[in-house]
Amino acid sequence: MKKILGIIVLGLLLTSCSEYMSRQKIENCADTKYSKEMARPMHVYFYVTEEGHSGTEFEETMFRMKYSKVPIDMIYDELANLLSEKEISEGTKKWSEGAIDTFKRYNYEVKKFINSSVDKKVNKKITLLSYRSFFERCELEQKEAPNTFNALWKKADIKYIDLSNLIKKLN
Repeated sequence: MKKILGIIVLGLLLTSCSEYMSRQKIENCADTKYSKEMARPMHVYFYVTEEGHSGTEFEETMFRMKYSKVPIDMIYDELANLLSEKEISEGTKKWSEGAIDTFKRYNYEVKKFINSSVDKKVNKKITLLSYRSFFERCELEQKEAPNTFNALWKKADIKYIDLSNLIKKLN
């Protein structure tokens, strides 16, 4: 009788572990895809305008551009130029330092969101992009090719806005 009870408990334990591992792989997939999308510098524009600003010259510029109805592609070009400029002049150094501060705060907020529980991430309505849609797409991917999916998503590959080039230019 004890052996049968032990087998039943072991069976239940293994079943719950496989469900947990399956859900974890879906979360790894969703976290990776969400973070890659959020690592696009353009999303900082939306973050700054929704969350308020720290008063830096960079964020003031972002607000002026938004409220003067500057087309989004021009704003994107401005951010892309900032991140790809080979040399930063003294006039733009203060602006760039404010941008680095903003990007760091933004990366921190993305990291904090990614590290929260999956239930909070799926149910949060205020995020810039819907984490739920990424999670649902990953669930569908897993159903279509479970073995391949499980092999690919053993761990997440979280991305953040890369500031290394900009920081090197300022030093």
